[in-house]
This record gives sequence, C-alpha cells and structure tokens, in this order.
Amino acid sequence: MTTFNEDLALLGRNGDPAGTDLAHLISSPTEASKAYAQIIGLALEAGLDFIRAVALLLKFEAERQQRDGSAEIFNGHVLLSKWPVRALHEALQVGFEDDAVGCIDELNMLVTEMRLLGLDQVAANSDALEFFSKQNRLTQQQASEADSPTRRRYELRKQAWLRLNDELGELSLFREDRVLRMEALRQEFMQLFAAEFLAERSQRARLEIAQMALKLLREQPNLTAAEIGEKLREEIQRRSEALAAYQLSAAYGLQTGASIDMREAPANLAETKLLLRKLAMLIHPDRLADLPLTDEQRQQLARIWHDTNRLRADSGAGGLLSRSNEVLRQNIRRAQQILEMAGIEDLDPTSTIRGSTLEERIEWLDGACEALEHRIASIQAELYVIGSDQELTFIRALLNAPEAVQEEERDTMKRNAERYGKEARETEEKMNQLLEATAEIPTGSLH
Repeated sequence: MTTFNEDLALLGRNGDPAGTDLAHLISSPTEASKAYAQIIGLALEAGLDFIRAVALLLKFEAERQQRDGSAEIFNGHVLLSKWPVRALHEALQVGFEDDAVGCIDELNMLVTEMRLLGLDQVAANSDALEFFSKQNRLTQQQASEADSPTRRRYELRKQAWLRLNDELGELSLFREDRVLRMEALRQEFMQLFAAEFLAERSQRARLEIAQMALKLLREQPNLTAAEIGEKLREEIQRRSEALAAYQLSAAYGLQTGASIDMREAPANLAETKLLLRKLAMLIHPDRLADLPLTDEQRQQLARIWHDTNRLRADSGAGGLLSRSNEVLRQNIRRAQQILEMAGIEDLDPTSTIRGSTLEERIEWLDGACEALEHRIASIQAELYVIGSDQELTFIRALLNAPEAVQEEERDTMKRNAERYGKEARETEEKMNQLLEATAEIPTGSLH
C-alpha cells in the first residue's frame, strides 16, 4: 500500500507534489479535471500503461475524497464510493487510444473491478498491476475473437460478479460492525454483573453436562467415565468455549472501567471491507467444509476465523475496542500459508477472472457467482442470528433498567448459581454411584 505522494516519488518526482500544483488541486473538487490531466501527463512521461494510469487516478481521487469530505459515511466513518467515471473517461481519452479506454460503461466496470481487487491502493510499480494489465489485454483479445452474444453474456456475468463481490464486502463490514457493537454491549454488561453472571453460566453448564452424562450411562450401563467423556467431548468443548468468551468479555469490561466506547475505525474503511471479504472467501466455515483438509488444518483455519471475529480491546487505546486492518492482513497470510501446505489451489479469492477463452471465463464467472451467493446467504443467516439473539435483548433491557431491578437480577443470578451447583453435584453423585467403584466424573467436565 502506498500513498499518492509515494507513487509520485516512484515515478521520479518529488514526494511533495507542490511543484506540479497537485497539492492545490487535490483539495479542490472543482478543479479535479485539471489534476486528472496532469496525472495522465505524468503517467505517460513515466511510461506507465493504461491500467497503471487508471490506478494512479483512483488513488488520487480516493485521497481527494478523504480530504474534502465528499465520501459517503458508514456508521460515522469514511467509506469511499463515489467515482467521477465520466470525468475520468474524458481525461483518459486525451492520453490513450479509444480501444484502451473503451466506452464509459466499460471504464466504470474496470474501475469497479480494480477497486474490488484493491488495485487502487497498491504501488504504481506493483506486480499485481502488471498481472492485471496483462489479463485485461488478454480479455480484450478474447472478446474481439468472440461473437456478439458471447461478449454480451460475458459482460452480464461480470457485472453480476462485481455486484455480488461488492455486496459480500458490504455485508462483511456490516456484520463486523454488529459483532463489534455486540461485544461492546457485553463488556458494559460485564462491568456490572461479571461475578454473578459467570457463576450462574458456569454452574448451569456443569449441570447440563452432568445430566447428559447420566442419561448416557443409564442408556449404556457398560460405559466407563472416560468413554462418556469422549462421547460428550464436543458438548463440553462448546460450553467451555462459550464460558471462555464470557470471561474474556468480563476481563476487558472490568479493565475499561465505566467509560466504554468504540475506537475510531481506520481512515480507509474500504480496505477493511476488502480484507473482510478476502477472509470470508478464504476461510469461511462453509467454504472449509468443501476443502480437502486434514483435521489439524481444518482446526487451525477455524481458529483463525474465530480469532478474526473475536474482537479484542486495544491496550494501547486504554482498552477500547478497535478494528485492526493489520490483524486482518496477518490472518489472511496465516490462512493462505495453511492452504498452500494443504495443496489448495486458487488461494487468492480476489484474483482476476480466468480462462483461455471468453467461454471459459464465463464458466469461471458462473462458479464464482454461485460461491458468492452462498457466502452472502451464510452471512445474512449470521446477521439474523445476531439480530434475534435473546441474550442480547436481555442484556440491553437489564442495562436500561433501574438500579433496583439490576440489584434484584443480581440476586437472582446468585440464587440460580447455587441451585444449579447443588443439582449438578447431586446428578454427578448419581452417576458415580452407577459407575460403582469409581468416583470419577467425565474427563473434561466443567466441574
């Protein structure tokens, strides 16, 4: 990732664009077309091809939008989305052949794809731009060799692919924002009810495991304690992970004190959207189900996905919750390494459309669109679960309740913890009696 000034330096220009008058133009929307003309002139002077020139223009426009505040806002944060394609088209026509620039609709599709792949953020001399440029020329050649209906089918499928990718990115960002706010709510709740709530949940989980173990033993009297523990391993693990998540929220909630807030998102929220989409395409649980992975590899990737969605407090920001694009990038690299070791091809979900003919590219797009639709449906299902979470409804209601009601609920949690603990001990005793000589309880129990 580089800035526009850094790209100017790569082109042999001073890192400060004041000498070319771009410093003034970058903050003046009414004169943006003059800046486009100057940028194209610099690109041609440096020998950049059409794709690299477009990438430079997009980077300039992104920084200009950030500076003048013309970008759209997502939950109070900058999200670049408005692109003056007509003005870009007019400027590019002056410096490049019509065959390269194409019509406005073609340029709009090109800009959308480059932004989708994050090519408006990479360095001007990036290998990614070189690869994309070659693929773009190849597609144009294939299109010239295909008949009109095939070209039309390709355009329609590509438009659908771009639209679905953008929808996946928006949904991933929206989901991440909901998870962030959900965790903030839990931490605020834990500041008031951590001890009582954790005691109640811990004893209830213990009772549930004991009841399941006793039921198994009555149905299969010859089972040993170890065998019962193995049969209940997944149930025990699920409850243990849930308790660990509550304990983490409690730790952060108590650490932050009474003034919990959410830290500002990165200035370039578009990058967050891109990274979340990459991760969803790489290691979403639905995708892992179809991949030839070992149990260990599957568990490692599942942990990365869980880690991505388990938001931490940032100690450097006073314990406040934060998004971290660097954490997302690290998790992408970790996931790609594991997939590479597993011999999984097609590791980069943002790689450009592939195929040696336009028909093959249409086939690739068909498969890609189907996969995207599946991911979108999965995230929509997750959002539905989050939105209908009864526990969160309870937490919100309790946080808004008068202190007297909160104190009453705290006492109720204490009584429940005592009752669950007593019933758990009685159930475990019945199970031990059935096991005769042994006083064991199932391995991995929450006792």
